[in-house]
Amino acid sequence: MLYAVKFFQAAPNDEPFKAGGVPLDWPWKQLSITENQKEEYLSHGWTIFSPEEYRKYLDDRQPKFDLWWANREAARYQSRLRVLDLVQDAFSNYHPAKIDFTIHLKPNVVLNKMVKMLKNGRPEKAEYFYGSEKICEIKFEFVVNEQNFVTERKELLGYVQGDGDVPAYYLIRHKIYDMSNFADKAEVVEERSYARQYIMKEIKSVINDVLGLHYIVMAAPEVRKNPQELWTMAGNFWTLYSSAIDSWYNTATVELKHMIETDTSVEFLNLIVPPQISRDAEPKTIRQYIIDRITY
Repeated sequence: MLYAVKFFQAAPNDEPFKAGGVPLDWPWKQLSITENQKEEYLSHGWTIFSPEEYRKYLDDRQPKFDLWWANREAARYQSRLRVLDLVQDAFSNYHPAKIDFTIHLKPNVVLNKMVKMLKNGRPEKAEYFYGSEKICEIKFEFVVNEQNFVTERKELLGYVQGDGDVPAYYLIRHKIYDMSNFADKAEVVEERSYARQYIMKEIKSVINDVLGLHYIVMAAPEVRKNPQELWTMAGNFWTLYSSAIDSWYNTATVELKHMIETDTSVEFLNLIVPPQISRDAEPKTIRQYIIDRITY
């Protein structure tokens, strides 16, 4: 048995693979023929190979074909990493684990960071966008002890493919906290304090939005308030609770929760927080929302 082969060089220019840049010496058509048919096919412009010759021919050209296949336009969308279009040429051949999107991007190309937080105030992931297109993300993983103090923290970087998937994550930071080391112990305590401060920032944001919704957007003229009046209402609340909030920052004391549960002096604690503001599944009062956020 022999192989009669024609290459893409002989294909019409509008043949899809040829138009897409396939190597011209890659087989376009192949037929199995007998020795008696060899001369006839040679006369019609076919190249004839023995099985051994054809296998070697393909093996020699397979890497070039594979490179084209992986980088053709259709594959670009599916599996090419989006970040590669933003990386300086000098770093374009780096392994994805070695690409640093803070230093390897082209001049004047910067990514917009969006952080998703967990209920406990720790980061879940940081997503990075170029325009509306997501380029990469960093996932955060925590190991904690029975007191919810972090004992280990990992950060894993993943670059997004054209189809939106993240094919792999690479460890870029790994911290193990040594509880016999005062610097590590101080950092662990500060981590929880910082997380609780973040939770309180979310609470402040929601209260401001709800006050604006109920007293400006939805309010009847006779009960409508101006921004200064809303700031005064909120300010009085934070003044009343400042000591309890400060204690909660530092020690997670239950005093703040008990005060919110029993408070009868702050009327707006009973206003409804709609899901579009709280991002929760169901409506709840400001009182319920605060208690839920400081209980994790």
